[in-house]
Amino acid sequence: MRPYYSLLDEPWLTAVTLTGEHTSCGIRQVLQQAHTMRALTDASPLVEYGLYRLLCVLLMDALRPQELEDLEELLDKGQFDAKTLEQYYTRCEQEGCTFDLFDPERPFLQASYRPEWDKAPKPVCVLDVTIPSGNNHTHFDHRENEKISFSYAQAARLLPAVQMFCTAAAQGYPSGPNGAPPYYALVQGDNLFETLVLSMIDMDTVRGQFDRPPILWRSTIEIEPKRVVPETSWLYGMLFPARRVLLLPDEQTQTVSRVYFSQGMNYIATQNWTDPHVTYRFSDKGRFAWRPNQERPVWRNLNTLLKDDKKSRPRTLEQFTALRPGKRYVSVVLYGVQTEQASYIDVMRYDLKIPTAALQHPDAAALVETCIKLSEDLASVLRASLTHEDLPPAVASEAEQAYYDDCERRIWQICGEIPADTNADLQPFLLAWIEDIAEFARQQYTKAIGQILLRGTSLLAVTQRQGLLMAKIHKIRKEHGLCGNSKNN
Repeated sequence: MRPYYSLLDEPWLTAVTLTGEHTSCGIRQVLQQAHTMRALTDASPLVEYGLYRLLCVLLMDALRPQELEDLEELLDKGQFDAKTLEQYYTRCEQEGCTFDLFDPERPFLQASYRPEWDKAPKPVCVLDVTIPSGNNHTHFDHRENEKISFSYAQAARLLPAVQMFCTAAAQGYPSGPNGAPPYYALVQGDNLFETLVLSMIDMDTVRGQFDRPPILWRSTIEIEPKRVVPETSWLYGMLFPARRVLLLPDEQTQTVSRVYFSQGMNYIATQNWTDPHVTYRFSDKGRFAWRPNQERPVWRNLNTLLKDDKKSRPRTLEQFTALRPGKRYVSVVLYGVQTEQASYIDVMRYDLKIPTAALQHPDAAALVETCIKLSEDLASVLRASLTHEDLPPAVASEAEQAYYDDCERRIWQICGEIPADTNADLQPFLLAWIEDIAEFARQQYTKAIGQILLRGTSLLAVTQRQGLLMAKIHKIRKEHGLCGNSKNN
C-alpha cells in the first residue's frame, strides 16, 4: 500500500496563534482559522516565505479578486469563507489534483516519475540550501548527506522554497522568472488572514495571462528538463518549476532521505515578468530585481523601496495605503538568499517598519536617494583618511562600519519624520542629514585615531590625513549652501 499524505489535512504547517501558541495544521485548517493566527513560522526564512507564497497563490486561484475593491471587501469580512475554499478543493480534486504528496500521477508540488529524466536519486538535503552539499561549504554542519532524512512534513515545507530560491543558469540548471533569487517582500497585517490578503493582487493588475497555464498543481504541463519557456501566466509563474523534484518516501520510517532532483523548465524572458513581491531598479541597461548583497545593507537601497513610480516597489506595497488607509506604518519582511553561480552565500531576513508618509510623499524617494549617496561619498573619504601604512587596516574598516551604523539609525528617523502633507518641502531634512553625517564622520575619525598609539612623524602624517575628510565635508556643505551657517564650518 503506497503512502498517502494530504497537505490539505496533515499537520505540516506551523503557525503562531494570536495568543502566542504554536500549532501544526494543514492547508484547510490554517486558512479557515487564519484570522485567529498571527503568522506562519519556520526556522528557515526561505521556507517561511515559500509557505506564505504557496498560500497566497492558492488563494488567488480560489478567490480571484477582480479589482482592488474586492481585496478591500475581503479585508472587511475579516476571514476567509470556508464554503468557497471547500468548493475550490473539490474542483481541484475533480481535475485530478488530490493535494497528496505521494500521488503516483500528480504528486503535489512535484513532477511525476519519468524514467528518461529521473535516473539517480540524490540525498534529500539537496532541497535545503542551508545544509552544506555540493558547492556549499560545510561551515559548522558536518553531517553526512547520505544519512540525513526529513519527516514528510519537513520535506513538504521545503518544496515551495526550492523553486523560489534556486540559483540561475548555473551548471546547466535553468532559471525561474526572477532569475537569481531577489528579495521577496511580504507585507504584514495584524493577523495571518490580513497578511495573506495583503500579499495578493487583483486580477486587473496582472500583466498578461492570469491562469493560462493554470496554477502548478492544476496544470498538466510536463516539467521537461531545460524546456524553454518564453512567457507564462501569473499563477503558473509564481511557483514556476525551474527544478524537477520527486520525493521518495520510506514507508516504514515515514521519512524521506532520497529524492529525484534535476533540471526543470527554463524561463528566458525575465524582463517580461513582474513579480508582485519584488522590488525593481532601473538603469540604462534595463530593469533589475533587487537582490541580496552582504556588502550593501538593506537601508542603502531604501530609496528603491520608496519610489512612487508604479514600477519599482512591490505591487503589494504599492496597494497597501489604499487597502489600509490611515495606517502610520507598514510592516514588511524581506526574505532573500545571496547566490553566486551555483553557490549559496548567505540567507537573509529583515523586518522593516516603513512610515506610510514616506511611501506617499512624491519627493521622499529622491530625498533618501540623495542622503544615501552623500553618506557613501563621505564614507569612502573617511576610509581613505584612515588608510595609512602606520595604521592597521581594521581601523578604517571598523570606523566606516560604525559610521554607517550611525547613518542607518538616522535615515530611519528621517523617514519617520516625513510629514503626511504630500506638498511639504523636504529640503530641511536633507540639510539636517548633511550636518549629521559630517558629525558622524568626525566622531568616528577622532575615535579611531584615539585608539592607536602613534608617535613623531607617524602621528603627524596620520593627523594630516584628517584634511581629506574635512575638505570633503566642506565641499558637501558648500554644494548645498551650508557654509557659514554652522559652528563646525
